[in-house]
Amino acid sequence: KFTWDEKFPDHDTAYAALEHMITVYFDGGHAWPVLPLDESETCPEGKYRILGVELSFALPFGVHTKNGSIDLVLSDHLGWIIGDDQKTSGRKWATGKDSPRKQNQSNFYTDALMELFPGRPGYRFVFDIMTYKGDFERRVTDPTPESIQATRDKAIQVVTLYEGMRSGGMD
Repeated sequence: KFTWDEKFPDHDTAYAALEHMITVYFDGGHAWPVLPLDESETCPEGKYRILGVELSFALPFGVHTKNGSIDLVLSDHLGWIIGDDQKTSGRKWATGKDSPRKQNQSNFYTDALMELFPGRPGYRFVFDIMTYKGDFERRVTDPTPESIQATRDKAIQVVTLYEGMRSGGMD
């Protein structure tokens, strides 16, 4: 018998939790107000155009490739690009956990969005966090050019370390 984990030991328990979180998300008005996919290019204020769902990318990164998948990519009425990473959590996030200085994801994905959608007036990254109990929070985390560069530098360091270990027989 498959056991997911202690909180969700079976399919029925997991399904009930997912159903509750999805219901809270939509009934609580947390979904982005998006335009139908067949609308014209004009996007009115307060609405968003969906540019990608589970948008995968593989971009050049020196001699390597920068890979990832962004849960939701939107464009607003000003042409800004918004990346949204959707998280579930056992409890509310600590203050500052979403800061670009505390995690790499918003920096890494914003950097990718800048390559995928060049020349836009701005780029934003948010975390949509839903606890298993149904507490929702949207945290805006706007990486700076400096934090993005710090994450690029860290990625190069990790790749260099990995390649050195691998060349020594450790994979």
